[in-house]
Amino acid sequence: MGNEPKACVFLEAIPRLTYNLDSKARAVAEHIQQAQNHPNDTYPLLVPTGTPPPRDKRIPGKYIAGDPYAPGLHRITPELHPESKDNENHKDGACYLKGPYQDMYWDTGLPTPPLPPDEQCDEYPFRSTLEGAANDYWDFSGKAVPRRDNASAGGELLWYYLNDRILAYDFELPSPRDINDRFYVEITTGCGECGGGGGGPVPPGNAPPTVDAGPDVTGPEGAAVALNGTVTDPDDTPDVNWSYQLGSNTDPGMTCRFSAKEQARTTISCTDDGTVKVTLAADDHHHGGPVTDTATVSVTNAAPAVRIDSPKPDQLFNGREPTPVTVSFADPGANDAHTCTLTFGDGSPPVRGTVQEQAGIGQCTGGHTYGYDGLGPRTIRVTVDDDDGGTASDAVRVVIYVPGAGFAARVTGLIGIPRTPDVHCPPSDTQSTAALSTLLGSVKGLNVDCSLDTQEGRTVVDTTVGDVNLLAGAIRITDIESHCTAGAEGISRSSRLGAINGISIGTGKGSLTIGGIATVSYNETTTDDRGRLVQNAIRITTPVQEITIANCTLG
Repeated sequence: MGNEPKACVFLEAIPRLTYNLDSKARAVAEHIQQAQNHPNDTYPLLVPTGTPPPRDKRIPGKYIAGDPYAPGLHRITPELHPESKDNENHKDGACYLKGPYQDMYWDTGLPTPPLPPDEQCDEYPFRSTLEGAANDYWDFSGKAVPRRDNASAGGELLWYYLNDRILAYDFELPSPRDINDRFYVEITTGCGECGGGGGGPVPPGNAPPTVDAGPDVTGPEGAAVALNGTVTDPDDTPDVNWSYQLGSNTDPGMTCRFSAKEQARTTISCTDDGTVKVTLAADDHHHGGPVTDTATVSVTNAAPAVRIDSPKPDQLFNGREPTPVTVSFADPGANDAHTCTLTFGDGSPPVRGTVQEQAGIGQCTGGHTYGYDGLGPRTIRVTVDDDDGGTASDAVRVVIYVPGAGFAARVTGLIGIPRTPDVHCPPSDTQSTAALSTLLGSVKGLNVDCSLDTQEGRTVVDTTVGDVNLLAGAIRITDIESHCTAGAEGISRSSRLGAINGISIGTGKGSLTIGGIATVSYNETTTDDRGRLVQNAIRITTPVQEITIANCTLG
């Protein structure tokens, strides 16, 4: 050819492509060495996993010194040989379980696809050979290798075809195949920094790539920060690769990821803040290694986002029972650790919540019992802090109340009469009974009103009784009422009665003994065995009976 240097052809020479285990194509060299020396340990298997193979795998192309008749390889080209595409389809079926031959390889023991983004499937014999994956007589091997190693090995193969003038197989030539160009693959060691076997000298006038990693950049953690690198090479299309190194001001566990590490213009996103040195490398495989340049990425901290999932706004809670809180948060910094603090708007000290998180997504839980002193509208505020000073908060208004109850009359002992009328809130309720007649006497004008303001958390219980005539007229009480209120303004309990047997009483607390058989306690403020706050206007006790008139209860 006019543009090629003159050369001689030595018919007795045995052409061989050399890959070195110490070169940048090391992973491919290791794969070929395994396929040549231990073919039965390679994939795909001859038969489904677990079934003994009926024969050994046959993989040609190994260079054996002094053996000119060993089975070799023959070059084919896509332009002249459709077998090249068929080789690729078989490889895809085995390595990626895709394409027209995937059903042949679904149970071959290969790792489940897809492969990681930085790996490719390398096949041997090469796709560009007659003995490739689609050959009916020979077997092949597929193995995941790093993209960079695969690209380096592919470049060396093309360079070898050119340097050793390996011609494409010609089906028109008569048998045997040895008449066509046959070549072998040799695996060696000790190459040091070489770029792969068969590379030959640097082409005349070939210049190394020019690499610029671009300017230093700043961006928040978790975000895609643009890297505007450039690689130029007038002679080749070099392999491009980004890498990074974390600075001393980064936290353990921090990682970064390039969106396309094989492209000069790409983005980097990191799971934490700190300084990251990025290196852009370009290798044309002619100059002993890649050309590199570096830039600095300053990753800043980003605050988390916080949302209170429960309680819901204006949700009602009994102040004597726990008020649980559940919070969700998300942080662009997946490597950040978080703490959670809750305040409840009633003057109680802040509470540290329980945090469960993974990769920046988490939940905080906590709770509080308000009690009688925390009633009314209250604001729950949650603050989530990351370990780098970022903070965010959310708040929700809740309404805290205590239930109310009341009755106008109740008798226990030898003769029993249930609470009449028996009223509870929530929900708000009012009940009246005109008269209650018993063996002990009569009670007239019984009325109980119990209400809850759901926006303010105020509970009000009012109980009134018009007239009481008991024990055959021995006890006569008129104009009786009890009043209980609980809310943000506090707790209030009081009662009042007009007269007992003609004696004016009012709101003061005390007791009277009637006829030596009954004690009348009036305007009694107490707490029951369940911790509820009780107000009784009248409580009459005899040796066998207890009669309560005009009760209101909170809690």
